[in-house]
Amino acid sequence: MFKGIEKNPLFCGILVTTAALQVIMVELGGKAMHVSEDGLDPYYWGLSIVFGIASLPIQQVINVLYNFVHKYHGLWRERRRVKASRRLSTRHISAGL
Repeated sequence: MFKGIEKNPLFCGILVTTAALQVIMVELGGKAMHVSEDGLDPYYWGLSIVFGIASLPIQQVINVLYNFVHKYHGLWRERRRVKASRRLSTRHISAGL
């Protein structure tokens, strides 16, 4: 699922930069970022980290479901198109007789 993710320097750089900027904004942003003047309490930092980590497997489940539905919906649509095409071609042949 996440095989080789640490070997992609661009991804790792963006991930670390984003995390660092979010910490800076929350801890030092104050009125400019509409956050608490004193930053977050450790409890809320923990909640933020838990939600952030939980979003990764949830996104994987969404991706798997999307691929499953997309694959089988495409097959269903193709079968329906072929069936409609057969009906049209038999009508065309019947009408010509």
